Amino acid sequence: MAEMFAVSARIGRIPGEELSQDYRDNCLPNIRAYFADLDAGAVPLERSKVIVLGNGQVGKTQLRRWLLNSDAMPLPYDPAIPSTHGIEVLRGPLALPSGDELDVSVWDFGGQDIYHGTHSLFMKTRAIFVLCWSPEQEDNREQLLDGLIHQNRPMAYWVDYVRQLAGPDNPLIIVQTQCDAPSQRQHNRFVDLDLTGFESHNIVQFSAQTELGGAALREAIGEAAEWIKDRHGVPLIGTGRLAVLNQLEAWRSEDALREPTARQHKMTTQEEFRALCDDAGGISSPPHLLNFLHHAGVIFYRPGLFGDRIILDQDWALDAIYAVFNRDNCFRRIKRAQGRFRREDIAETAWRDYGLDEQRLFLSMMESCGIAFTHYRHGDRDGGAEYIAPELLPPREQLAAQIEARWQGGEVVEARLRYSLLHHGLIRQIVARIGDHARIFGEYWQTGVLFFERHRQSVAMIEAVADADGWGGEIVISCRNGRAAELVDLLVEEVDKIGQSIGMTAESKPDRARPAPEHRDEEKHEPAPLSAGAHPSAAGKWYVSYAWGDDTPEGREREARVDALCDEAKARGIEIVRDRDAIRNGESIHRFMDALADGDRIIAILSDKYLRSPYCMYELFHAWRKQQSDQELFAKAVRAYRLPCAKFAKHAERGAVGKYWRATVEEIKPVLDVLGERDSAEYQLMRKFEVDVGDILYAINDTVVPREWEDFLNWAFGD
Repeated sequence: MAEMFAVSARIGRIPGEELSQDYRDNCLPNIRAYFADLDAGAVPLERSKVIVLGNGQVGKTQLRRWLLNSDAMPLPYDPAIPSTHGIEVLRGPLALPSGDELDVSVWDFGGQDIYHGTHSLFMKTRAIFVLCWSPEQEDNREQLLDGLIHQNRPMAYWVDYVRQLAGPDNPLIIVQTQCDAPSQRQHNRFVDLDLTGFESHNIVQFSAQTELGGAALREAIGEAAEWIKDRHGVPLIGTGRLAVLNQLEAWRSEDALREPTARQHKMTTQEEFRALCDDAGGISSPPHLLNFLHHAGVIFYRPGLFGDRIILDQDWALDAIYAVFNRDNCFRRIKRAQGRFRREDIAETAWRDYGLDEQRLFLSMMESCGIAFTHYRHGDRDGGAEYIAPELLPPREQLAAQIEARWQGGEVVEARLRYSLLHHGLIRQIVARIGDHARIFGEYWQTGVLFFERHRQSVAMIEAVADADGWGGEIVISCRNGRAAELVDLLVEEVDKIGQSIGMTAESKPDRARPAPEHRDEEKHEPAPLSAGAHPSAAGKWYVSYAWGDDTPEGREREARVDALCDEAKARGIEIVRDRDAIRNGESIHRFMDALADGDRIIAILSDKYLRSPYCMYELFHAWRKQQSDQELFAKAVRAYRLPCAKFAKHAERGAVGKYWRATVEEIKPVLDVLGERDSAEYQLMRKFEVDVGDILYAINDTVVPREWEDFLNWAFGD
């Protein structure tokens, strides 16, 4: 046997984490390593996982603390404990009313929508799901937390959330929290709740403060653990594996009781992990054990990421990541920048207490989890790389003009994937995965993405369309021009794969947009992978970039040069777009700058004023990155003429321009939080090109350009 695929399967006493995580995951190597480790000694893995879900501030953290409170791990009721960000995990003994104890790990999931995309990475597991609910939140659909408005989801939504992402073959316990007195019990609110499919379910009223219903809650968890054992059996694990698992969980539980800065086991290296395996003995393949531990949620590990380091303290990493979305840090700044940010921006606020290696690790984890993706990067350089956080993208209406300009052409080929629960995490994952391909060539908004696919010469748009009532909806894939049907088929497969990776399976999928081949040999090659490129909407358009708007002698000279340039272009049958004429009152300068960078040819008239204008320099920078920071491609797309006042031929002169922009950025930074939206947008432009200005000016200076104006015109209009 060469391959084995077992999705949502149950095979004897093999832990589910060893089996396929999706339909493309060959689990045979995992199974072989698992049985090899059993040969050294097999023991039952008698451990229960309890996952606590619900809206923010509903009482999940207090419930978790109450369950695990003991003399060995004192966790008393404390109303000052802050709301959970991301996911927090504690392991310990849970006392049952019978006097027995359960060995449990309790997972506390942050309830705000922003965290749901991360939840889904850990929901595909065998666990007892505790759904916390309170009537106050059911009746108030919004709440203010950390200065931001968050949506409260109704109880029925959370039931469907567990049903969709984890499956109804897990026990479900619904807990009315903050029920401090018997008179507060709300039995009638559960009468019409649809629990179809959940063979094991229970309803408890509980208060962590008064301990009302505490015995009933412990008893319900004990019954759920017994149900799992009777229904699914107790998995077996090798003795060596269990020793490693116990040690890692012990380190994490010890660290959970320490202040974040005092934690001792945040990460480990491959060498340290292998040494731990050697000490335990009976581990045939440490990499396959890592795969098991990752899918069991004990560690976070993706081969090739973080320098192959292993994250033990996921709470520490997720706290740092979600601090980015805290209103008191850089939330507003990133929101104003349409979801775009640089590592340096966060380093000044949310990550000021973390080192450079830790910051890079957090970014890698954000990309790995779909919380962010790289929008622009110059080669392998970390400095100046731009990222996008899908959570903070603008609404569709804010990009309506850009979408309309690019969504042009022939007949639309469309496919729809239907989901009974369409939570925000899915479209965020789709935007992040597609954005990783499309990067600067895509348009991104809260509920969708649009890009031009080069191999098939087709424009693609993927959008989430929620139902008017309830929480179901569709992912709509639309393509037009070129081989649109082929691209639709490829994107349906890609979206389906993304959904399955976070536990979301479409309840209905379209047939292929183009007929499948009758014989396998008709498909001679695998379809070409996705490859985004510059949108052809600007093909054939030429632009002029220059500093205008002043009546000085130098200003009049620039205008005369540009007038002559446009006259020459007209004589040659070429139309040049000029921002002074193209931008009408009330229209966006940024939109013109973005369109300019897509043009076939950009003729730049460089002056001292140009080098000190944020808008002019952004036009130059945007063209630079649209040409992938490649000097040769940039020289073909941009023909630059230097007026005598534009001085950057020498190293010191280029350095002076870079120094000017760096000083300007530093001057604005202390007052950024009190600036208006337009000033903030201008600051973001400066931050973007400030890093690359030296390379751009060097590329222009390194290109041989005619000095005489007539010769320049011939060169500018030539091939």
